[in-house]
Amino acid sequence: MRKRIIIFDDDKDTRTICSLILEGLNFEVITQENCIDILRILDLHTPHVILIDNHLPGMKGAAGIRLVKESPRHKHVPVVFFTGTNNAQALADEAGADFVLPKPVDLARLEEVIELAINS
Repeated sequence: MRKRIIIFDDDKDTRTICSLILEGLNFEVITQENCIDILRILDLHTPHVILIDNHLPGMKGAAGIRLVKESPRHKHVPVVFFTGTNNAQALADEAGADFVLPKPVDLARLEEVIELAINS
């Protein structure tokens, strides 16, 4: 069974590039351009890892992470916070993210962080 990753990012190019890389590593990838309905989406697709940007329309990624980590059903899912924000680590810690991946995304680091998240 392939492991499922959900990517929340408003940038289409980032979603496409990350999807291609992760699908090439035999992951099933689902993408969303915002996280307004994050818990409903997680209920529908039950991911093994969540990859989420902070600057999303409608709701910041950090707020979405807090919802995930407060949810009894999804709080165990590893969350990778990936953003170009200067204070990414502080935001990630405050929100409860498990990993931080700075943007622009280094594709080798993406693979490394996803493997760490899958095995956590």
